[in-house]
Amino acid sequence: MIEARGDTARAIPVVRESLGLLTAFRPPTDGNVVLTRRILAIELCATGAFAEGDSVIRTAIASAPLDTTQFAPYRVRAARGFCLMRARKFAEAEPLLLEAESRFRAMGSPPAKRYGAQTIGWLATLYEPWGQAQQPRVARPTSRGERSQTGPSAV
Repeated sequence: MIEARGDTARAIPVVRESLGLLTAFRPPTDGNVVLTRRILAIELCATGAFAEGDSVIRTAIASAPLDTTQFAPYRVRAARGFCLMRARKFAEAEPLLLEAESRFRAMGSPPAKRYGAQTIGWLATLYEPWGQAQQPRVARPTSRGERSQTGPSAV
């Protein structure tokens, strides 16, 4: 995909086209539609189009009701956290990212671990410009794959 080569701006029209094709034949609640909206929102927010990205991700969230056994609802909420982070709305982004990371950790499957790792990366990126770099509030993987608690919530 174009995005994999680091060309986010060129990826946006391709993702928009894919979304248009999907929505022509599938309902808004279809997993492929929801996750394509997620991708589009991330790309838009990464290029600075925060308002449009937030609108797209809100539509995806409305189409993916919370279900603690499914990945998609937490993936789209984490993406909204990413968009809020890029818009420098750190206090609004943090709870979404923390909730998603917690659910992925609880699921424990290989895909959940991968999604959790992405969310942890976004959290790490969030804390630096927010001035909270020394206070991560998430359990980080250790070298043996276990989780160690760091920051003010570690007891």
